[in-house]
Amino acid sequence: MFGLGALANLLDKRAQQPSWNGCLFPTDAPNRSFLSPNQMRRRFKDLCRKAGVKVDGNVATPKHGRSFYYNILTDAESDLLETAGKIAQEQGANDAKAVRDFYLTPEKRRRYRRIFFRQQIRRILPDNAYTQYNTRTKFDRSLDDFE
Repeated sequence: MFGLGALANLLDKRAQQPSWNGCLFPTDAPNRSFLSPNQMRRRFKDLCRKAGVKVDGNVATPKHGRSFYYNILTDAESDLLETAGKIAQEQGANDAKAVRDFYLTPEKRRRYRRIFFRQQIRRILPDNAYTQYNTRTKFDRSLDDFE
């Protein structure tokens, strides 16, 4: 839900643990070194229950989580295009897509898309919304430049 940066930070953190067995979400249960898809679904539903997240009166499912992610990612892409449009206008052009596609490097597009994604998430979730499993990552304060 939080992008490649959060995943990279989680992997770095796990790799520093001497007992890490390579599983992304190891379980605390003895004799069990991984979480099955059903366990992950239960964790997601538990999180939604605790947060009071319902879709059509039912507890949200991982499918709803993926839908949420892609909707937020689409909003971030729209923000990136809007910013590219401002740049285009300043340069006397009128095609925001051309600025985004031909003048921003792929690295810059990804960076700005991540920044706008995090801004969208900040508007929706409180800073402590995902700390239960100790995977919290620090926010990039450069986001404030875009607000």
